[in-house]
Amino acid sequence: MKVLFCSRSTAQFPYHVSIIEALLRDGHTVKLLYDEIWSERSLFDSPALNEFALRQPNVTLGWSQRRVGSLRRIVFILREFRSVASYLTRPSQSRFYLDRWINYLPTRLHSFARSRHGSRLLKSRLVRGALAQIESAVPADRSIKSEIASFAPDVVVCSPANMRRSEEVEYLKAAKWLNIPTALPVYSWDNLSTKGVIHVPPDLLLAWNNVHEQEAIEIHGIDSRRVVQTGSPLFDKWFSMRQRGAGRHEFMAKVGLDPARPYVLYLGSSSNIARDESWVVAELAEHFGNDPVLHGMQILVRPHPAHNEVYEKVLRENVSMWPRKKQLPDDPESQIDFVDSVRHALLSIGVNTTGMIDALIQDHPVAAFVSNTFKATQEQAVHFQHMRKANCLYEVNSCAEVLCLVKSIREGEPRDLCERRRAFVRAMVRPHGLDQDAGQLSAWCIEKLAEGVKPETVKTLLPHFVRESCKVDAAQ
Repeated sequence: MKVLFCSRSTAQFPYHVSIIEALLRDGHTVKLLYDEIWSERSLFDSPALNEFALRQPNVTLGWSQRRVGSLRRIVFILREFRSVASYLTRPSQSRFYLDRWINYLPTRLHSFARSRHGSRLLKSRLVRGALAQIESAVPADRSIKSEIASFAPDVVVCSPANMRRSEEVEYLKAAKWLNIPTALPVYSWDNLSTKGVIHVPPDLLLAWNNVHEQEAIEIHGIDSRRVVQTGSPLFDKWFSMRQRGAGRHEFMAKVGLDPARPYVLYLGSSSNIARDESWVVAELAEHFGNDPVLHGMQILVRPHPAHNEVYEKVLRENVSMWPRKKQLPDDPESQIDFVDSVRHALLSIGVNTTGMIDALIQDHPVAAFVSNTFKATQEQAVHFQHMRKANCLYEVNSCAEVLCLVKSIREGEPRDLCERRRAFVRAMVRPHGLDQDAGQLSAWCIEKLAEGVKPETVKTLLPHFVRESCKVDAAQ
C-alpha cells in the first residue's frame, strides 16, 4: 500500500511519527510532504526527520506544492472568513481566538468583521452555508492533482489542515477530486477548538477522544459516522519509552541545579497563550528565597520549544532553564530529558500548555497557575476547561499559594486526586486502554480506508480490532 502523508511543517513530524512508524511496520510505502515556507526551508536541516528517513527505506521526503493561479488569494480569504464565522457561533470560546482570526483577514476587512452588522451577517446560517458551497465548488489545483496521480497513493493523509493558510488542505481537495480516500489525524489537544475550520472534510477523521469527536461534529460539521476515536499518537512516546533516565544527581548537575536541594518544574506556554510569563518565575523564586522552610527550593524552567528567550532575564542561582535552545522532545535523548525533569521535580506548574498533559501522563502532580493576566487564553479557553473539569490539577492563584501547595505535597498527595489524574489520562490520551498504541490504531484505520472499507464500518470495526489485539497480547 502507498500512503501520501502531507503536513504543514517539518516541525510537526513528531506529532505523527507513531502513525508513520506503524504504517511502515505493516509494510507500506510512505511519502512525506511538507510545505517549504512553513517549514522555513528546513527539510534537510531537521535531524530527527532525516535520521528517521535514512533508517527507513520505504520513506521518501519532499516539499509539497501550493495552489497557484487567480483563485488562490480569493480562496484563502474566504477560508479565513469562514473560520471567523465559525468562531462567532461559539459562545463558550474565548474572544481571544475570534480576534486572532479576524487579524488574519486583510486589514481593510477587520472593521467589517468586528462590526455588529458584519458579525450578524457572517454567523448567519445562510452565509456560512454559502461559504461552504463555494469551497466545494472551487476545483482542485491541477498541479497538485497531477502530483498525486503520478504517485498513485492508495490513501492520502493530511494534518492539521485547519491552521492559518494551511496549504495541505489542497491535497485533501485534490485527493477527493481523484476519488482517493482521505484521512485526517487530529494534530493536537486544542486544534479543533482554537484553530480554523476544516474546510475540506476528510473521509475519516481520527480523533483522540470523545471531546474531539464532539468538537469535530459540532464545530466542523463532520458527519459522526466519519469520526473515529484512536487516542493520541502525539503522546505514544511516553508509553513506549524503554530507555532509562539519568539519576537525580547526574540530571540536576547537567541542568545547572544543586542536587542536594529540591526543585519545582515550570512548564512554559506558547507565546499565543502567554506572551511573557517570566514574571511568574521571578516572583516564585523571590517567594522561595524569603520563606524560611522553602529557602532552598529551586526552579527549573522548561520553556515552550518556540518561546524560550523571555526566561533569560530571570535565570539566577536558584533558577535554571533546560533545554537552553529551542527544542522539541523529538528524539530519545530529549524525551529522556523531559521525563527526568518531571520525575525529579516535586511539582510541575504551568499556565496552559501541552506539557501539563505530558507531566500528568507521568502520574506527576501538576498545578495550574490561574491568573487574570492569562484569563483569555486560560480560564476562558475551552481546551483548558477539559483539564479543569477532570479535577486532575491543583489550582493556585498566587505565588504564596504555590508555597503552601509545595509544603502540602511534601507530606503526600490525596489518593482521590491521583485517581482522577489517571482517569483523565485514560479519557484524553488512550480511550481504548493505556496499553493501546494510538499510532497503531490510527494506522489500522488508514489501512482499512485504503482497502475500500467505508468510514462508518471502520468506526464500527475498531473496537473489535482492539479486543482481538488484547487477546493476542494476553496469549503471548
